[in-house]
Amino acid sequence: MNTSGKILTAAAVGLAAGALAGLLLAPRSGKETREMLKKKGEQAAEHVTDGIEKGRQQATDLKAKAEEKMRDVNRKVVEVI
Repeated sequence: MNTSGKILTAAAVGLAAGALAGLLLAPRSGKETREMLKKKGEQAAEHVTDGIEKGRQQATDLKAKAEEKMRDVNRKVVEVI
């Protein structure tokens, strides 16, 4: 698993543990708890979406850099030949 995957997994586990602890320790009504869970779920979904987009952008940047390096290597090979 790559570093980004580990970070996202750790964030999800931490979020779930925090939500569970909040449910068990907070003296809220059922309605308040459901509203809180909905809000936390929306925040988690947004966080995951942001992480995925960041990962895609990093992959795109890495691909562009790799392609540029390959072009440089090809130019140098052609110069040597």
